[in-house]
Amino acid sequence: MRDEVRKALHYQAMVIACGGSEEQANRAYCQALLEFDTGEDISRHADRYASLLSVSPRTLLDAYYRIRPSYEALSDDVRILSWEDRRWPERIDGFPYAPRFLFLRGDLLVLERPMIALVGTRFATAEGKKLAIDTSLALGSKRFSLVSGLDLGIDGVVLRSSLQNGYGTVCVTGTKVDVAYPPEH
Repeated sequence: MRDEVRKALHYQAMVIACGGSEEQANRAYCQALLEFDTGEDISRHADRYASLLSVSPRTLLDAYYRIRPSYEALSDDVRILSWEDRRWPERIDGFPYAPRFLFLRGDLLVLERPMIALVGTRFATAEGKKLAIDTSLALGSKRFSLVSGLDLGIDGVVLRSSLQNGYGTVCVTGTKVDVAYPPEH
């Protein structure tokens, strides 16, 4: 397993072990980073992770082994960035609930360009779809990366138009990176 995958897996196991508290898991993970290599096998540091979370090692390891298969199944084209990665997009730093890790596919350079979100209704009219296409083409031609929620309707129109014309897109999903939802996308 790649180092960045292992780190993300450890962090997510920590979140689950402490009842879903990202804040608690993040504090513990930041402390762990100061003490040891969080990319090492979890068995080397399970007691310390658990202590930092105020949970039992068994609780942590149960969470770890429950989610490990989905991390092992990640394809090699999925890249994972953490706050410590030099490629981490700085514009995310100001978000109140910035994710600890980003799971990415594709060209990371799209994260360095100016971005604009184009989103809209799931039930777009022909006129709305044409406007979305025209807008995505105009912005894409000016080297904007277009951000979309990967939903049906306008989001999908923007995504397809951008990709068909070779423009950068950033799709924010509510699913794991290896799950396409909706399946049409």
